[in-house]
Formats: sequence, structure tokens, C-alpha cells
Amino acid sequence: PHSSVKGSIASRRKKAFNPFRQSDEDEVLAKRSHNRRRWSHVFPAGEVEFKRHAGPIWNSLTSPAILPLSVDYFPTPQELRDESTFQFNFYQVTLGGIENKHYATHADLLMEMVRQRVTQDFQIVTAAAVAESERRAVETQREGRNTRTSRSYDPFPRLLPSVTHETPGITKHYLSMGHRIQVMSYNPNSDTIDIVAFNRKSAQNDKENVYTYKFLLYSKVTEQYTQSIQTFKKYSEPYKWNRVDNLICGEEDRTMDVGMRFRRVMYGLIPEAFKSFEAEEEYVSKFQKLLSYLERMREKEDPASKLDVPIVTSKNRITDNKDDITRMTTRRDMTDSMIRFSVQLLRGKKDPFEWIEIAIDPSFDTCKSYRIMFNWLVASSAKVETQLQLLHRRCTQFGLKLISFPQTTVSWNLFLHALAVPTFICIREKGKSKGVNDVLRQLDFIYDGITISSPQFLECIDKSEDFSFPRYRSGKVKSIPSPQFVHRSGALFIRKMTDRYKKVILVGIENYRHASPENKFREIARNLCEELSEMVGKLDFDEITE
Repeated sequence: PHSSVKGSIASRRKKAFNPFRQSDEDEVLAKRSHNRRRWSHVFPAGEVEFKRHAGPIWNSLTSPAILPLSVDYFPTPQELRDESTFQFNFYQVTLGGIENKHYATHADLLMEMVRQRVTQDFQIVTAAAVAESERRAVETQREGRNTRTSRSYDPFPRLLPSVTHETPGITKHYLSMGHRIQVMSYNPNSDTIDIVAFNRKSAQNDKENVYTYKFLLYSKVTEQYTQSIQTFKKYSEPYKWNRVDNLICGEEDRTMDVGMRFRRVMYGLIPEAFKSFEAEEEYVSKFQKLLSYLERMREKEDPASKLDVPIVTSKNRITDNKDDITRMTTRRDMTDSMIRFSVQLLRGKKDPFEWIEIAIDPSFDTCKSYRIMFNWLVASSAKVETQLQLLHRRCTQFGLKLISFPQTTVSWNLFLHALAVPTFICIREKGKSKGVNDVLRQLDFIYDGITISSPQFLECIDKSEDFSFPRYRSGKVKSIPSPQFVHRSGALFIRKMTDRYKKVILVGIENYRHASPENKFREIARNLCEELSEMVGKLDFDEITE
């Protein structure tokens, strides 16, 4: 009995696929599904060539194909109607008065909505694939094989026929990600865009399909191999399509929320070490010119055209002796309080409507860095580049040095860039937290802001159990708020994390965005890391710990 049970369990297990066994791959190639079709038509000779050569295609490891814009597979209406497989969702975007705003026609707006989905890994389903889906549906019904369709309750009796059947005057687009499918249609009579979304119920990330990969990566800063970590999820996270669609359609509030996966370019101003009050006042005067330029960039219909940015100098700065970590009474990072406004990009008569969001620090302090961010969803790279060049040109005229900052410096994920590993300096002795601040000041680091870090980096530190950070009741370490500092050269950022017992972990983030042989950023970062490690190792216990 025991062996028979084991045999039945083994028979129910999914057959393992061996890419080196031609019979296995031939069997997979014969099946027709979205995952099977997602990449098949990128081969120059078409599917015939793809089927002819079974086995791994090693060239794809060094020259991976770009995800095609289109896919030639679409499930049948019966498959989409299956309540045990797909979850149905529907919403509308109202277009009243849009003809007086940003898009020449509703077709232009609809195409922009399609483009947004393509940038988020959706593929456009070809018309032939939709027709093939209808043909398969008819054949399935005719042959009586439609046994999976639920007959008890139809969650979308009115909308489902419109998923595939074309109606005169109605424009439709079909998009697919395999486990997520969207059908977008514009009806000129109702002046609305209908979005029908189908989400596969089984497409949920769990322990079985979330993979953590640890590897050693050579650091050009420390010139040593450092452990790095990346997390891979089978399914993408849910996306706020309703919010994004209304944003594209001209919603007044254009604030880009976390989770929209918008594009971003970030810059910073780093003050010099002032030798006199006159030099500090001159720096403030230069910044005020930049602020006036940013105010002129705001859209004319924006009622609050003046940017209210308080300026803090050595004359009005309130100082105290508290450690930076004691000021962090909230789990909000530096980007949460930024001033945000939208800027419409220059356009010709036939150019589409494009705009960007600019986010700036809410206050300007002559002893801190100052960040300027460009975020965009609806903009071409060429026009964004033009806008960035104008900003650089203005900063040069004003005498300001604008430095590109990497995204990692505001990210909770220290391993955001898979090929840029951070540097860790661990101080396991208690009572050196204030001394670390003194060392950073001696090495010409200035305050950059508050960051929130994922505790995942602890898995890459030897004997990480020596540090005690706040935990949830489940035992999982909470996200870690910490002050961040930047060197006046802009070559290196240091994130300082202090645990409950005043032990410190310093995280060095190289400014790879701005590094070049001319500015010698890599050499500067390497020397700073060596000096910092040596100086904190010699620190005395300058605090009384309980």
C-alpha cells in the first residue's frame, strides 16, 4: 500500500521539462498557449525555424531578444468566462470635454493608453489572433468539448460578447500579459472608454514562485567580491491602471503615486565649503535664480505659480546637539515631502501632448544637498532630454554645479541596480554612533536626507545577528529609517543605520550615474571608503550605553 500511494503521488506531479531532451521540447512546442507564443515570433525565420531546432538557444544568453510588441494568441470567450480561472474587473474613463484639452482626437488618447500598457510588459494581440480565438470557440462549442464553463452564474453577461465581436463605430484594442488580459474599447456615442480586465486567479506570488538569488559581485570601489542579492517574482505586482488612465485623460491632480513605475532622472546640488558669509550669500543668490527659472516652467493655469521654498543659512539655522537618528519620528523618506508640479513639454502642431512632473526639496539649506527630480509617464525620451539640457544650461549660467544622483540613493532596495553592489562597513561595538557623525564631517560629507531601507541587505552581511533592529510581532525586521550623507564631490553616498544598541552599519553607494575618467569619481569613492573604514575603527566609545 505504501508503494502504491507513492506511485500515485508521483503520477500526479508535473512532469519535469528537460531542455536537452528533444522529445520534451517538441512536446512543449506543439502546445499553444500565451507563454508558448510570447516569444516564438521573434525569430528571423519565423516559427518554422523555431520548431526545427529543439534545445537551448545559447545566443539568447548574450544577446537576449526584446519582448515583441505583439502576440498572436488570445484565449476564447469560454476560457475567459470560466469563473474558476479568471477574475473579472471593469471600469470606465469618462472623456467629457477632453476635446478642449490635450489630445486632438479620442483615438490619440486611446493609443496613449495602449502605449502605457506596452511599457508595462503587455503585448498587443493581433487581429488575426482574435479571429482565431473566435474560430476555436465555435469549434469547441460544435464539438461539445466546452465542459469547463460555469453555467451557474455569468459575472459579465453584457460585456463578454463585446470582448471579441466587433461592433461598427467602436474602436477596440486587445492586450495580453498571459495571466492579465485587458480589452479597451471606445464608444463615440457614450463618450467613454471601457476597460475590461481579466486576471488569472492562480497568478499570485507565493513561496513557490518567488526566488531569492545570492551571488558574489566584484565591487570596483573596494576591489573585492561582495555578496549581492536579487529577488525574482513570477508575476508582476498589481498596477493602478484606473488611476493612471484618469491621469492620462487630463485629471487635474497629476501627482505620480508610488507603484506607477514611472521613469525618473534625478539631480542634486551640493554646496561647497564656504570660507565666508559672502560666499554663502552668493550661493543662495544663485539658487534663487534657479528657483525663478523653475517657477516659470510651471504650467500657466497652475494657480500657485510661486514656489514657496524656505531658505536656511548659517544666520537663521537652528542647531542642536542631537544625533540625526533621534529626529526620525516618522517612517517617511525624503521624497514624501517634496514639492511637485507638472510641466508641459514643447510641442509642434502634429506632436502628441507630453508632460513631466518635477519634484524638488521643500526647503533649501546651505549645509545640505538639494534634490531635483524629473518624473514622467507621458513623454518621449527626446523631449525629456531636451528639457534636461535646458536645465543644465541654466545651472551653468547661474554658476551652479548640477550632479546626477543614482536612483538607489532614494530607494528602499539597496540592490536596485543588479550590477552595482553597495559597500558595507559594520561597527559592532556599542556607543560609536555620534563618533561616526564626526568622522563623516571630517571627511567632508554633508547631510542628504532621511531614507527608508529594506532589511533584506542583512542577508548579505556576515554575523548580521549581532545587530538588533525593530521587528514586527511575527519576528520579521521592519524597514529601517536612516540618515544619508553625500560627499561634497558627489562621488559617494553613505547611509547610516543605527540599531537599538547604538551599533552602526554604514552603507556606501557609489555615484555610478556621474562617474567618468575625467572626474575620477571611482577613485575618490575608493579612497573615501578606505579612510572611513580606518577612522571608524579607531573611534573611542563616546556614548554611555545602557
